[in-house]
Amino acid sequence: MEMTSRGADVASTSDYTYAMTVTASINTVRSALSDDSEIAEWWPIFSQHKRVGDEFHFVMGDMGPLVFSVSAKADAMTIEWHVSQCAVLPDWVGTTPTFEFHEIGDAGTQVTFQHVGLNPEVECFEQCFVGWNKYMPSLFAYLQASIGDSK
Repeated sequence: MEMTSRGADVASTSDYTYAMTVTASINTVRSALSDDSEIAEWWPIFSQHKRVGDEFHFVMGDMGPLVFSVSAKADAMTIEWHVSQCAVLPDWVGTTPTFEFHEIGDAGTQVTFQHVGLNPEVECFEQCFVGWNKYMPSLFAYLQASIGDSK
């Protein structure tokens, strides 16, 4: 299956973007991106996670939480995480990690991730670029075989 990362070679105003094609169904992709227990399987940097109403709270060690709400666009092919709090990376507040996906026939599902607001002008961009480049393959593995990166 195909995985591509775009970000290092794009203009300074471009948000981090990553694309992949997986054999998973649309429903499997949607669940992996909107269920806190499933997110923790492929994005395991957090020691705790819980859902509080419409907000997800993820905690890394003794640092404060990353808090975001999850919304689906009317077409149900876009999942957005609206970041309202992030003690570890304050630059994330106000950004929107966004996943768009669609079926591509027998080949499976095309998933495109864009962290809207995370671009080279943001102080933490290089650190986050490296991080997302680690966890997007983990999402890929989770969608392919229900096994994400456990580290």
